[in-house]
Amino acid sequence: MVKKLMVELRNRGYENLKDCSEITDCIVGLDGTTITFNMLKNGINKSASYWELELDYYYKTNSVEIPKEVFEARKIFEIINEEIDLKKQFENYTSRLPIGKYMFNGIIMEKKKNVW
Repeated sequence: MVKKLMVELRNRGYENLKDCSEITDCIVGLDGTTITFNMLKNGINKSASYWELELDYYYKTNSVEIPKEVFEARKIFEIINEEIDLKKQFENYTSRLPIGKYMFNGIIMEKKKNVW
């Protein structure tokens, strides 16, 4: 599965994704969801982050055309989700946690009575 996925991601240009900060009209924000892709190319670690990657709302609200690089990143994210289903993996992981409060990298989650 991993080899097949990596070949497909390379073929789609995964290693050439640009960070949102390098893209004209790419919208960023402080709240919400940021998706970060990390890659190793020619021995150099690289990352590309996108805020609210799956939503058109902020582009429409600001009357900005969605950059082609954002569409490319969406396709990469879609390929990964088709193979791995990240939401399901997160649900499987969190459902096994005992009741309590969890903090990591500025994110705080609290599990109560086996429900988030």
